[in-house]
Amino acid sequence: MSEAVTEHETVEEPVVQSAVEAVSDEQLIAMLVDRIDKDRLQLLRLNSCCRRG
Repeated sequence: MSEAVTEHETVEEPVVQSAVEAVSDEQLIAMLVDRIDKDRLQLLRLNSCCRRG
């Protein structure tokens, strides 16, 4: 019987810092407030649109 020799290459993946780690708490809060304001504006528009009909 013949023996097959296989070599395993180790592939190192670059360490990627997650988006959450790269953002400060203050920035996250500001992003949430922005999102809330945009969502509230959309809800107000939808509400006023529905009342017309």
